[in-house]
Amino acid sequence: ADMVLDSQTMQIDVIDNGPGISQELKPYLFEKYFFLRKTQKKIGTGLGLSICKMIIDLHQGTIQLVDEPVGTHFRILLPSAPS
Repeated sequence: ADMVLDSQTMQIDVIDNGPGISQELKPYLFEKYFFLRKTQKKIGTGLGLSICKMIIDLHQGTIQLVDEPVGTHFRILLPSAPS
């Protein structure tokens, strides 16, 4: 859901109800190609979130993971365009 917080900031929330993100991966979400080895299985990140963060940073915004008990919730704050 998109929401204008005030005349200068827009908030965009991206939420799903999937399995969520493991605690051990959370500190590395925005790094390119970060992988953890869990037994035989590799879990990690590719380029998607690092590219999102780079674009949002270029627009003087922020992206953060909101802690949720189930699923994944990212919050993006961007400056609104001048009126």
